[in-house]
Amino acid sequence: MDLGVLKQYGLKWSAINWENNFLTIKHTVTKVKGRGENQEIHSKEFTKNTDIRTLPLLPKVKEILIEHKRKIEENKKFYGNAYFTHAEDYICVDEQGALLRLDYVTSVFGKKLKEFGLRHLKFHGLRHSCASILAQNNCSISLIQSYLGHKSIKSSAIYQHLDYNAQKYSGQVISEQLQKAACQ
Repeated sequence: MDLGVLKQYGLKWSAINWENNFLTIKHTVTKVKGRGENQEIHSKEFTKNTDIRTLPLLPKVKEILIEHKRKIEENKKFYGNAYFTHAEDYICVDEQGALLRLDYVTSVFGKKLKEFGLRHLKFHGLRHSCASILAQNNCSISLIQSYLGHKSIKSSAIYQHLDYNAQKYSGQVISEQLQKAACQ
């Protein structure tokens, strides 16, 4: 598992509360031109539906992020003055510190599916899988709506079956299911 779980390119290190184990999605990157110090980052302070969302920081994701942060620090030392600092607070950067292309995760995801002989699935399809797992584990429609950040409950109702504690429960359900799948 890699940082592909963080499709949100606008996610910054400063959006993570390590002590209380949550992250706040409140920023997106809409376009990137150039590379490193010369790149142009067009960003906005709100997500697609303008809602700021706070989600639990799942233990496995936290572990991955800690390891990624460690690698970034190693890369900063290795590249020294050649390390790009323009996108320093962003999580999704390459080994030299440049912000990843907006299509990076989607393209790598497709290649990995092919590499492992799995059927084609759009990266966005993982949101549907997430909602289905939650529904199969008796999470309410409103809880699914909150966890996925749907503006309308109609978007979540197709999966049939609000607060931070409810979202934390959603995260625990997903985490348990991922752990079960990893053990099989």
